[in-house]
Amino acid sequence: MKKTTLSFLFLFLFAGISAFLALPTEADAASHVRTSRTEKAGKYYIWGNYSTNTLRISTSKSGNGTVLATPAAGRRIGSYALSNGSYVYYLEVQFSGSTNTNIGYIYRIKTNKTGKTYLGKIKNAAWPNAYYNNCLYFSCYAANDPTLIHTYRFHLKTKKTKKVVSNFSPGLTYGKYLVGRPNSGAAIPLPIYIYNCKTNKKVRITKVGSAYARVGKKLYYGEYINKTYQTVNTFRIRSCNFTGSGKKTIVKSIKASELLKITSTYVYYNKYTGSEYKYYRYNLKTKKTTSTTMPG
Repeated sequence: MKKTTLSFLFLFLFAGISAFLALPTEADAASHVRTSRTEKAGKYYIWGNYSTNTLRISTSKSGNGTVLATPAAGRRIGSYALSNGSYVYYLEVQFSGSTNTNIGYIYRIKTNKTGKTYLGKIKNAAWPNAYYNNCLYFSCYAANDPTLIHTYRFHLKTKKTKKVVSNFSPGLTYGKYLVGRPNSGAAIPLPIYIYNCKTNKKVRITKVGSAYARVGKKLYYGEYINKTYQTVNTFRIRSCNFTGSGKKTIVKSIKASELLKITSTYVYYNKYTGSEYKYYRYNLKTKKTTSTTMPG
């Protein structure tokens, strides 16, 4: 891929933002949330604004908020943050055309806009995912292939970086567990893995996974029954523990083009009619399906 293409990707996609307690315990890990303009940590929304190249903060889901931090010259801030509502850890990303890589500079700042501190750097960081046991976990692009994403661990005390899972980008964190799949923008069957930050081991829960979500202390996930992608597929909804054990079928069959979102009450999905997509939701309690709009 040409350097100009990589530069474009880094400009828009790189610049994760991270946050956590100064010395969180294992029990604290679940309180560290990857925030955005729609995801909240404590009483704050924290996000990177591309047009102004600023890290912003607000107690409201709407509006422009106020500036929490600005990057150094030649660097950019991305879309996400990790925060517990008191501290924010974020990346300032600088792209190097000469080496065709980017460097993510890791900072911490308090939500009251004080105490900005530089912590270290990490190559090719895309975004932060989680905090566990004094470590940050980042999705990072492969050096020569920005479509391939690995998970790296950055130790806040030693400043050492290590790749812990190849071809894996978490979309969900729960305490010491990271849940994710290989990076792909396609709606095709992909394996779903659960990675344990404490044991440094991963478990594959399905080879043909779709959407997934945490429901209480369980992981709910969609699974293709037809194994390969079709215009209208047959899915089932299953649950398991975050160790990967205790698998149970929640819904035996849903006909859908894609599963879009799973909550404690509904499964949202779409169907392609040949000319357009129509949206539906299946009620896990009443077992009834109703028309709806695209889920937010």
